[in-house]
This record gives sequence, structure tokens and C-alpha cells, in this order.
Amino acid sequence: MNPFDALAALAQIAVALAGFSSIIVVFRRGAATESWRPEDIWRFRALLEAGLSAGLLAIVPTLIASFEVDPAELWPRLSLVCAIYTSAYMFRTIRQMRRLPKGSLFLPLVATLYTLAGATIVVQVVSGFGWLAPHSPGPYLLGVVWYTAFAGVAFYRLSMAPIASAQ
Repeated sequence: MNPFDALAALAQIAVALAGFSSIIVVFRRGAATESWRPEDIWRFRALLEAGLSAGLLAIVPTLIASFEVDPAELWPRLSLVCAIYTSAYMFRTIRQMRRLPKGSLFLPLVATLYTLAGATIVVQVVSGFGWLAPHSPGPYLLGVVWYTAFAGVAFYRLSMAPIASAQ
């Protein structure tokens, strides 16, 4: 499969997940009401940001490739960009997560997601320096898949979370 076709499919999935977040807002009675717990707001933001990040990272290679950049240079550089972006994303979301009430998130799932993110960053860095599949789009695609999966898990958790009763 052409990597650009795979990225286009991932972008569509990511944008769909981000779009469905608005449906969740409608069914959950709006983000400004008491029915939203802090962890629901965190999940919503994580869903929206991860979905939009996946969409952005999926379209960037097509834009850059339109300038006829050599694929041997394109994929390693994009892998480094993805590693930096994902590191900043993880740092910021972990800081936000620490402000949540204790026990509000399912920690084994969070640990799994962030362990996978760390592994994805390592693969991106190793690929970016040419130590692993230097001319392959695979490592970069892995980064976009991680964002899409993260958005999917956030969507599932948010849509299945019970609605807190207004007091």
C-alpha cells in the first residue's frame, strides 16, 4: 500500500473521531454543565487533540512531498518531527492528568497508552537517525497510528463513562 494512501485513511479516521466528539458533547448535555467531571473534560480534550494531531501528522507528508523532497530524506526527518511533537504532547497531557482527582482514570490503561507512546517515540528517534529502516515510512506511520488509537480509546472511554448527576 502506498504510504500516502495509508496516511489519507488515517486522517479520515482521526477527523471522524474528532468530529464525533461534538456528538458526545451534545449527548452529555454540554461541556459547561455540572454533568462533566474533570476526567470527562480531560478525555474530551485528549480525544479532540489526539484526533486533530493524527490528522495534521497525516497530511504533512503529502504537503512536503509536493515539493518533490527525496523520500530518503522525507521519512527520517518526519520521524524526528513526530518524536518531538509526541514528546511535547505526552508531557503536556501528563501534566494535565496529574491535576485530576485520584482514582478518576483507569491507571493500567493510561500506563499502557503512555508506554506505547514512549515506544513510538523511541522508534521515531531511531528511524530519524537512520538506525532503523532509514528510508521507510513505517515508523512515521506508527506515530500517526498511535495518535489515532489514542483518540479511539479516549472516544470509547468518554462515550461509555456514566453521566454524573447534576447536584
